[in-house]
This record gives sequence, C-alpha cells and structure tokens, in this order.
Amino acid sequence: MTERLNRLRVILDIVAALAIIAIGAVLVWRFLGVRPTAPPPPQAQSRQPAPVPTESLSIDTLIAQGNLTSKVLIIEYGDFECPACLAFATRTFSALIKKYVSTGQARFGFRHYPLPNHAMAMPTAISAQCAAEQDNFWEFYDRLFRRTTPLHDGLLVDTAKALRLNSGRFRECRNGASAATAVQRDLDEARRLGLRATPAFVVGFINDQEKVQPTAVLYGAQDLQRFDAAIAEAQTRR
Repeated sequence: MTERLNRLRVILDIVAALAIIAIGAVLVWRFLGVRPTAPPPPQAQSRQPAPVPTESLSIDTLIAQGNLTSKVLIIEYGDFECPACLAFATRTFSALIKKYVSTGQARFGFRHYPLPNHAMAMPTAISAQCAAEQDNFWEFYDRLFRRTTPLHDGLLVDTAKALRLNSGRFRECRNGASAATAVQRDLDEARRLGLRATPAFVVGFINDQEKVQPTAVLYGAQDLQRFDAAIAEAQTRR
C-alpha cells in the first residue's frame, strides 16, 4: 500500500511540474508579444493584377467585329459551356459593343478556349467556327449564349438552321478537320499565354506590325467599368 502511494505521489509531482512549465511558457509568449503570422486573406490575394503577356499576338485568323481602323482590341478567350462566359455575354457584352465597338474606339474579337471538363465545349466551339466560315459567327454566338436549355448536339444543328446556314456545308465542316484545327490553334495560344480561366480578356493596342500588344488581362464576367479602365490604358499606351 505504501509503495502504491509513493508511486502516485511521483506521478502527481510530474504532472504538477509539467503544468508549471506550460503556464510559464504561456506567460513568456504573452510577455514577448509573439503572435502567429496569419496568411493574407483570400480577397487580398485575388486583387493581385493578372500577368500580362509580353509577346505581341497575331490577329490574322481572329474572328472580330468593329472598325478595322480601331487601334484598341479586346480578345475574349471563351468557352460556350462556361457559366461566367454566359454571364458576360448576357450582362456586359451588348453594353461593351455599344460603347466602344459601335463608336469605332475598339474592336472585339473571339478565340476558342474550350475547357476539358465541359463535355460540350469542344463540339460547340467547332460548330461556332463552322458558323464563322459562313460569316455567321456573331449571330451563332448570340443565340447560344441566350439559350434556355443546356447545350446539346440538336441545339447546335437547330441554331444553324435558324440562321439559315447551308446545312450541307455546316455538316461537312463539323465532321472535317478545318474547324477543329482552328479551334485547337486558339486553344494552344490560350495555354501558351498562361490564361488560367474563362472567360479571359486580353486588351491591347495594334502595334506597327499590325499585331495586338497586350496591356491588360481580365478574368470572369467583368462589368463595363473594368473594361473602361483597361481600354483607357490601351489607348494611352498605343
């Protein structure tokens, strides 16, 4: 019995010693004013400006609208199945075209950036490219982004019919290599530029080599005010 009591006293002495050490450490920590370093809040990280490509970009194959003499160009890298692309097309696109493209201050172009996690993105991009080959890209673009049902193959065919595209040419184009090659070319450029999401907007000015020199990159369904600032910067730097 005496031996058990002695063992218990030893254990209690050890627990008491550890408690004293812990309390002392807390007091020292508070006295010295040590504080853990918190990571920056997510919103602070998201405010960092997007990297702007340094290379000038060819516009030879760009699907674009606007006055050819305009020296500012906005290029959307978009995915027809992307919710943010849909939001931009229905909320900001018309106002942007009215304010800058219709007045000759800027041109607006589109490059395909179908994301691999969107099953209909690639076939829709190819169909839109086929519409472009019949000079109906922007009408196709508008109808697809104002759709009321999810994307499916029948919708693409019906949209082509509604625009009175040549059905034989449209079918051959979708099954051929030309449109798919054009879409892949755009996709490769987006990846080379390191564009990390859709929609991505490269804003820049036309340089002496008739290429666009990027001055800003915007991501997501931006409002008109963000484009105002990016376009103003491109105008001052051209």
